[in-house]
Amino acid sequence: MSAERTADRVGAIVAAAEQVAERMRAEGEQRMRDRIAEGDRAADNRIRAAEAEARELVAGARAEAAALRARATEEAEAERSRAAGEALETVASAQEEADRLRAEATADTSEQRERTRREAQAMLISARAAADDVRAEGTELGANLHQLSSSLRANAERLLDDVARAHQALTVELDRAEPEPAASGSSRRRGRPAERGGG
Repeated sequence: MSAERTADRVGAIVAAAEQVAERMRAEGEQRMRDRIAEGDRAADNRIRAAEAEARELVAGARAEAAALRARATEEAEAERSRAAGEALETVASAQEEADRLRAEATADTSEQRERTRREAQAMLISARAAADDVRAEGTELGANLHQLSSSLRANAERLLDDVARAHQALTVELDRAEPEPAASGSSRRRGRPAERGGG
């Protein structure tokens, strides 16, 4: 009974260790997926923000150019007879300013987009590195727990073998220590092993 209880306790310990290993492996994989998803969401948000800002810059430049062109046209119409040359110069200047603003807005947008792309790429690399670290830690922990489980199982088997050998040796010693039966009871003594085997 002591050997059976010991085996049961060892089995329970091995089962608990395997459950802990499985739970920790699942938690490590979940943390890895969460970090990757968080990095992807942050990168998408930065890219969307950069694209929205670029659209606003371009729209502002176009509106300002349109306003300058309209004002120049109105001034030209009001003073056509007297300031036709000046109106044309103003329109040309306005167009040049609009082109410059559009070029600056485009350059800023490209630079912002490239900077955002680099930041997103760096975040993704960092997230993947963290995920790889978590995966490596989970794998190592699983291997250690598996090794511990194997060691506990081997120790349990050796303990059961030792108990069986000790029980067998004790039985042999008890049989040797049993006194010789009397002549009158020799047949009854010899019959006991058969009765035990039959029971």
